[in-house]
Amino acid sequence: ASPAYPITEAGQSVGLDQTGTSDLAWYTAPGIGLKFLKGLGGKVVYARGINQAGVIVGSAEDATNTTHAVMWPTPTSAPVIFATAASSAAAINNLGQIVGQAYFPE
Repeated sequence: ASPAYPITEAGQSVGLDQTGTSDLAWYTAPGIGLKFLKGLGGKVVYARGINQAGVIVGSAEDATNTTHAVMWPTPTSAPVIFATAASSAAAINNLGQIVGQAYFPE
């Protein structure tokens, strides 16, 4: 399955391509086609939200299989880690405010 997530007014969208061994995040826009987003060195990259400015949020595994909430300032940029380990971003609004989740062990 390859779910797609919100579509902006400009027709930009993000989603997920689930293959046998990896989950890869993608971005698409009119006239651009499908582009895969860069990860952190792990096998899993999720894109879950995009705002009107084209800033994308989601999560990515690093080489140690730790998941981090990430943001891609542009579809071609490297992901920026902005939250603790064991975290994920779910959505971003047009003010740049991000919502997601994180695990904090006791």
